Amino acid sequence: MLAAGPCGSGRSSLLNHAAAGAVDDRVLKPDLLNVAWRGGLVPALAAELDCQPERQAVLRALRSRRTAVLLDDLEYAFAPTLAGVRRA
Repeated sequence: MLAAGPCGSGRSSLLNHAAAGAVDDRVLKPDLLNVAWRGGLVPALAAELDCQPERQAVLRALRSRRTAVLLDDLEYAFAPTLAGVRRA
């Protein structure tokens, strides 16, 4: 699900509601404004999963049990370009 809209439109509230109602074993909601995000998506997820900040370690941890990952404030995580997305 992608929630898009202007500031104050309720996107974060929608994600918080989704997190509260999630039936997955584990719900992760990394803080995109946190320092961990400066290194990209993999280190931020690794911090949430308490694993090594390597792609394979994150994938193993995510696959170990059913997980929902909710990403809020994504506009702060990377530049809104194809190159920015690839770096994330």
